[in-house]
Amino acid sequence: MSERMLKPTQWRKASGLPGNAPKDDVGVRARELLSDRDVVTQDSADALLIALAGQRINAET
Repeated sequence: MSERMLKPTQWRKASGLPGNAPKDDVGVRARELLSDRDVVTQDSADALLIALAGQRINAET
């Protein structure tokens, strides 16, 4: 099984997260988590997206 490999900047753009806005806490957190990685696998990107979406939902309620 081959995993699709994405660079962090490609993942951020593909994720649809509002992380492109510097004031967005979710985007800032995503950048912090991805800054140490050169390549992000699709599985780890999906897991991160799910975790960040959960944090955002909790913050909004």
